[in-house]
Amino acid sequence: MGNIEFNIVDGFPRELLSCPVGDLTSILKVPTLIEVKGVHTQPLFVSILLHGNEHSGFLALQELAKKFVDQLWPRSLIIFIGNIKAAAVNQRHLLHQPDYNRIWGGGALPEHDLADAIVNYVKDRSPIACVDIHNNTGKNPHYGCISRLDQATLNLGLMFSKTLVYFTKPHTTLSVRFSHYLPSITIECGLSGDALSVSHITSFLSDLMHQHELTLHPISHRDIDLYETIARLVIPDAVSFAFSHEALSQNADIVLRSDLDCLNFSELPPGTPIGEFRGQSRISLQDPDGGYLEDDYLDYKDGQIRLVQLVIPSMFTLNKEVIRQDCVGYLMVPKSFE
Repeated sequence: MGNIEFNIVDGFPRELLSCPVGDLTSILKVPTLIEVKGVHTQPLFVSILLHGNEHSGFLALQELAKKFVDQLWPRSLIIFIGNIKAAAVNQRHLLHQPDYNRIWGGGALPEHDLADAIVNYVKDRSPIACVDIHNNTGKNPHYGCISRLDQATLNLGLMFSKTLVYFTKPHTTLSVRFSHYLPSITIECGLSGDALSVSHITSFLSDLMHQHELTLHPISHRDIDLYETIARLVIPDAVSFAFSHEALSQNADIVLRSDLDCLNFSELPPGTPIGEFRGQSRISLQDPDGGYLEDDYLDYKDGQIRLVQLVIPSMFTLNKEVIRQDCVGYLMVPKSFE
């Protein structure tokens, strides 16, 4: 397997100002770093389209670029445009590719070499912060994911949302990797292309670009709602699944609630049903290290799958393709940091 090429472009290309996401391959060809000069010379690093079906970050940067045609931006930016081949077909990633947000922890694939090259290039330029922009497919509030609890990172998170999720695994994500070097955040911005998500991202990036430096105001538990991810729900490949509103649900091994994504970021007490099961079929519930937690959080009895203890779900989705490629969603608990 050969290396994956990437380009470095000086200035935001005019062709991108009106380019649909699906046409990026006709202009950029390969993953690309765009360097934009600004009044504040210490750059902000922004990553978009690690998942090709999550478009809001690109749309927001288009809006910002239109405001600064032929002039200095408020701050220099380094923009990484990731999986443009998957974006061309509106997919999270292509079948032969790894997930581009799971390649940042090292490995033997060409994509791992690409990630290492991007990290080395960017960190040498000492960015003020790293912002990795994502969408999701379920009903979630806009929230940030952080991997450090220092004041700079907490203030960065609060600039985007009062709702923050602390995570350190999987360690193969971009923002976890960059958190070793600088304040970093993954922002989860609702549904792809939604006008509100594009507006929120545009405002957040604009605020960051205009700041001389990151604020270090003391943050307390009263200022934010902080959660920690404790488990990931995965449907094994050999297990069929459906949602309760579907006709084929009568033959599926696992039948999930049709309102599953409406449960996101709400406290679910013990005994809450999330679906039904048949025979010995089970949902794989994995902790951040890949261990199994079924007995700790899920109970299988009388055909019902119920929660064992109070948890708060996030990113529960009804998108079957996302469930197969990634997971049903995550379980969280409140996180203390004082």
